[in-house]
Amino acid sequence: MSLPPHRMYDVWRCRLRRRREQIERLLLAALDYSIHHYVVYVAAKPPRSIFKTIANRVGRTIVYIPIGQLSLFR
Repeated sequence: MSLPPHRMYDVWRCRLRRRREQIERLLLAALDYSIHHYVVYVAAKPPRSIFKTIANRVGRTIVYIPIGQLSLFR
């Protein structure tokens, strides 16, 4: 969900395309469009420190979950 309604842009074509990694584009979009304080980031490696700085500037917190912890076969 985002506020105001209908403000979501195509993250693949907007200003976020300068980022090379697709996961970085999605993380920036989540930080920008989220109406919640926490943004969950599931990946093999934690986000770079620049994203934590960006999250702090926009009043968000990145919650990192290693993808290996989501395995069904433990």
